[in-house]
Amino acid sequence: MTALKITNSTYNKMIATGGIGSGIYFALDGDHDLGRNESRMAKRMPGRDYCKGHIIAHYVSLLLGDAGTVHAIGAVGNDDAGRTLIQEMQSAGIQTEHVHIKNDANTLYAVCFQYPDSSGGNISEGDSASEQVSPSDVEACIAQHPLDKQSIVLAVPEVPMATRIALLKAGKDAGSLCVASFTSDEADSFIKADGVQHTDIIAINSDEAQAIIESKDQTGAALAQAAYDKLNALNKKITLSVTLGKAGAVVISDNTSHTFDPILTEVKSSGGAGDAYTAGLILGLCAGLPIDTAPSLGILLSSHSVTSFDTINFSSNAQSLKAYATSQNVSLAAEVKTLLG
Repeated sequence: MTALKITNSTYNKMIATGGIGSGIYFALDGDHDLGRNESRMAKRMPGRDYCKGHIIAHYVSLLLGDAGTVHAIGAVGNDDAGRTLIQEMQSAGIQTEHVHIKNDANTLYAVCFQYPDSSGGNISEGDSASEQVSPSDVEACIAQHPLDKQSIVLAVPEVPMATRIALLKAGKDAGSLCVASFTSDEADSFIKADGVQHTDIIAINSDEAQAIIESKDQTGAALAQAAYDKLNALNKKITLSVTLGKAGAVVISDNTSHTFDPILTEVKSSGGAGDAYTAGLILGLCAGLPIDTAPSLGILLSSHSVTSFDTINFSSNAQSLKAYATSQNVSLAAEVKTLLG
């Protein structure tokens, strides 16, 4: 079984904008942070690197199956990489009629790097086709696929901030569930653009949470709470999800904190793990799971994702997730077991 066993979808449509691109992966020698003027040896890994918009949309579309549709808003270059990415998205069931092919820009390309402890980051091309995705592209998609209370909008990095805010505002106006993330460098601009007020769930990692509070002094649950307090001052209904790597995740909603332990496994690549978690969280909510349970599906999908060198684990589906949970002796909530079939 590829898709989750969802009998009655709370949300049956997701419209997503975010980067669509490819890249390469390096495993760095040495565990210290990469310096400004440093040259570092690294091993090129066999995995394929994908961008946030594609990663999250892939998992949601594949595992949602006939219970809903996923529509991507994005752009690629008129090149082999762009055409391949569109084909891969379509293979996962993603609707790509609003992924435009640009003749005057290349498909987004990124270099991902990973430290020996499996942490890492990436460097993404700035002047790419993804930078040309505009608010008018959002308007065109919504005109064809109107939003409502059973819709989710997803706005994630590597397309312009104005485009992401436009989608979030449209979703908020329609009563849709609005989900967003941002990079550490974008935290301030997202807040200043009133992104928090137009978002229901912010899904970020610990470094991005530290950017919100403008301090690296706090970690773990205390960090999540400090970031939540700042966001909650702007939006009393905000839900914050913070992934903490090997420490799992913390979700805070209605001033109540929920901690989710990680599922530790042999890591081939940590790239894309946070995006897989976000996809699992969204899928749990689509299936009607409450906010204190839905993230556990994200934890499972994230753990399975790191067993692949690719930042999308193309073997992830309901059947493989069920088998993986069994092999790892994971105690799943009854609702999650039902979804896996």
